Amino acid sequence: ADIEAKDKRGETAVIQAASARRQHVLEWLLTVDKVDVNAKDNHGYTALMTAVTNGQSDIAKVLLSIGKADVEAKDKKGSTALILAARYGYRDTVEVLLSVGKADIEAKDKKGSTALMMAERYGHSDIVELLRLHTKST
Repeated sequence: ADIEAKDKRGETAVIQAASARRQHVLEWLLTVDKVDVNAKDNHGYTALMTAVTNGQSDIAKVLLSIGKADVEAKDKKGSTALILAARYGYRDTVEVLLSVGKADIEAKDKKGSTALMMAERYGHSDIVELLRLHTKST
């Protein structure tokens, strides 16, 4: 079987395991030499982005620490995992991306929006505060 095979949505086994919160399966998949943790689906999402948009900070941590996922990968709209987490309001996931992933807080999507701008736009004041504090400390 091809570990990198994709379904009709362009999802690999790693993306599916991340999406389904199957941490043990994901951890096993990440031990396979040929697995591409940064493979993208039809929307340009990696497994990390899929986990982030579902608010799965635990899965994001596994992908970053064990899988060495690319925290700066961008989807088709130019969004990074941090921009997506800020947009959807997942504070725990934002914290993981900043601490474990060392995400670039200044990264911009194709429209020029940063994670801070997204958090402000969607009314996530707790994330706005977190991002501002992180900016001051770096």
